[in-house]
Amino acid sequence: MKGLLILFLIPISAFGITVGYYFKSSYLIMNISGHDKSYTVKVASETYNSTGTVVIPWEKGMVKSVEVIGNESGEREKIVVEGLHDSPPHIRLKVPKVVGYDEVKVNLNVWDDWDKPNDIDLRCFLDGATSECDEIDPIFLDVGEHTFEARAVDSFGNVSMSTARFEFNPAIPKIPKMSFKSPGIVIFPKSPTLRFIMPHLGVQKNVSALKLNRGYILQPVNSAGNRGKVFTIPPLPSGLTPLSGRAITSISGNFILLGSEKYSVIGKVLLPYKRTIALSENSQIDIPIGSSFIVKGVLQNLSGSPAISGDGNVLLTENGEIYLSGMNLNVRFSANGGKVLYLNDVRTPDTLNISGTEYVVLNKVNIKKLVCKNSYGVYLRNLTLEDLKLFDDSEVILDSVSASNLVVSSFSKVTLKDSTVSSLSVDTLSRLDVYNSRIGSLSSDKGSFIRMRNSELGSADLRWFSKFEYHNCKTGEISSSNSEVLGR
Repeated sequence: MKGLLILFLIPISAFGITVGYYFKSSYLIMNISGHDKSYTVKVASETYNSTGTVVIPWEKGMVKSVEVIGNESGEREKIVVEGLHDSPPHIRLKVPKVVGYDEVKVNLNVWDDWDKPNDIDLRCFLDGATSECDEIDPIFLDVGEHTFEARAVDSFGNVSMSTARFEFNPAIPKIPKMSFKSPGIVIFPKSPTLRFIMPHLGVQKNVSALKLNRGYILQPVNSAGNRGKVFTIPPLPSGLTPLSGRAITSISGNFILLGSEKYSVIGKVLLPYKRTIALSENSQIDIPIGSSFIVKGVLQNLSGSPAISGDGNVLLTENGEIYLSGMNLNVRFSANGGKVLYLNDVRTPDTLNISGTEYVVLNKVNIKKLVCKNSYGVYLRNLTLEDLKLFDDSEVILDSVSASNLVVSSFSKVTLKDSTVSSLSVDTLSRLDVYNSRIGSLSSDKGSFIRMRNSELGSADLRWFSKFEYHNCKTGEISSSNSEVLGR
């Protein structure tokens, strides 16, 4: 049974003063209401001032007279407070009705009338098995209904129990259908629940429309908290002036490149912050050797732009944003900073180095080697790579990725879904969640944590306080040194 809160309500004067009190952790909690704005409370030689609630140390078995004085009315009344009753602990337990793949924080508050919180024997059970009390890890759960129970025993032997039921549902939401309406508005017919990755606004419900005055990186979310595939809506190019001439030596406004001829970047050209260059259908940019295009503003293309090419350099940096889709990027490209790098169905050089870019979204990009460091969010889909290295990245989602070698290092947090990796290394307090994937060999050390579900693993070597949990997986040999392995 749950602990019952015994609250004493005593009207103590004709002026309507009411006192309610209860005991918590060997304190008397008094709630005083009435016509006065403040009150003085006297217990023996101790005096307390209050505007409504007063907390007084109290021992079990103590019986004392308490005088309450209205400071404006001057009304003085006494009550006798007896700490003779020992109630069972009080439990407030709440978990979501539906949970998904992510760990769920348990809202659990337990207290007793006389015992301090650390003196209460609190134990929790998930489907009858011993569990942590602060969260639910769904990695081992089957689809369907489950129970979470909290059981508390105080020093007097009183017992309280509280049970919450919830459903585990691993269904993943789909990218919502969209239509575009002039001027620059995207419409969602079914008003989906979306997580705003950029701008970072958290989860918003019932999103029906978005104005395209900026770029968006979004992710659908369902009632279980499961997240779908990340998708990007580039900003709408508006208020752009056709660029006169074919030589680009400087940029001072917002321009659109027209026609089928090549525009040439001459020397070191800066695309400033809050300035936009948009490539229209069939337009091209040539960056010859010795020239460089530094993007601190917005660079994007419209449908049909064939290429940015040449032997020069393109650098994304500071607050720059790049949105390119359905084209060739045949230049020396790198990102050192920048806000957004979005490449969709883009042919790039074989090697791509990204450092400090806040958001990276790559889909159907033909790179062979990718190094990504210090990014807030990295979302890779439909890639085939020889070498993928992730360092100190806050959130990484790899979806339908094939990699010969994958390194997850330096506090990175990675989710791997529907993917194939021949050799996987996880180290330095990194976190990896694997779903519906195939891993040839796994090595982990330096306190890293790996969770795997519905996947296949050839072999694993765990060292230096690593933790590995797996459920419904086909696994080969697992060697462990100073590490923890939990499998079902």
